[in-house]
Amino acid sequence: MDERNPWSYREGRYAMILFFLACAAQADEPAPIETPEEVIVETEPPPAPSEMPKSSDPMTEQLMTDMVSLELYLMDKAQYKEFCAGIVWDQPIIDIYKQTMISHLPEECKAKIPVPEPAEPPSE
Repeated sequence: MDERNPWSYREGRYAMILFFLACAAQADEPAPIETPEEVIVETEPPPAPSEMPKSSDPMTEQLMTDMVSLELYLMDKAQYKEFCAGIVWDQPIIDIYKQTMISHLPEECKAKIPVPEPAEPPSE
């Protein structure tokens, strides 16, 4: 094997070591961490399953069901954390949301959640 070949075992090993040292020298300061923008939690529930567009594809129907149930699950979790932290509640698993397609917050918690104001139609 040619000793001057940079891809030979001996030369390649040193080239890799130099490469890693160069990478480590550039990474002396970590990248700045950006703080996330304020998260806005919408209190408007997702559309009812009867209001969702119908599809003949069963995979599309399953995807729509999964999306709505996940949105309900996450909305219940966020609303409980924001408005009802003092109330004892165990959130059901996501499969329960997929079966029922409704919010499972306790009634006393739902009473504490402010009703969103209707959006004004755009002026023409």
